[in-house]
Amino acid sequence: MAHGYVVLTNHRPTPPTAEQPRMSLYDWRIVQFDDGRVLVGVLENGFTCRMTTEITSIDLPGREIRTWSGRLYELRGRPASEPDRLMMIAAQVATFGRGESQDVTEEIWTAMCRATA
Repeated sequence: MAHGYVVLTNHRPTPPTAEQPRMSLYDWRIVQFDDGRVLVGVLENGFTCRMTTEITSIDLPGREIRTWSGRLYELRGRPASEPDRLMMIAAQVATFGRGESQDVTEEIWTAMCRATA
């Protein structure tokens, strides 16, 4: 018997950066579009998936990412690898994406690991 997944999404505006200047992101991935890279991951509550504005800087040893909005994201744990999380992230990218995309997470993760070795 084959098993499948259902991904439910909920669209709502992100709080202003002034109200939420720092966020922790779990089960994250970095996606490249033609016009820049974005961070996609799961918030602390374990079920809200967020796709950021374009990445403006990455602190490799600190594992922090600043985005165009000015928000700072602290990456918690390893990049997402579980099928349910990858599907959640793919759904977020498909819903809010800007055309063709490529996952560049492994390249960034490797650089982060080297920076902290």
